[in-house]
Amino acid sequence: MHWLAAVLITICVTCGVAAPAFAGDFAVVESLGFSRDGRYFAFRESGTRDASVHPYATVQIVDLDTRRPVPGAPFSVV
Repeated sequence: MHWLAAVLITICVTCGVAAPAFAGDFAVVESLGFSRDGRYFAFRESGTRDASVHPYATVQIVDLDTRRPVPGAPFSVV
């Protein structure tokens, strides 16, 4: 397993149990897992902005060989 995957999992787990962020924002990070071939790792961040008025969700997919997001990522819905 790539070292980057371990770092990403640690970040996802840590952020997922963190207290609400600054300025009334709240975000939850959830690990979506690895692709079948182990080349990609995906995670989702969702929450609200501006004191619970604007919900959002973002999916980030990382190519573990290049250590960069895949083209077009992150994918967002506001």
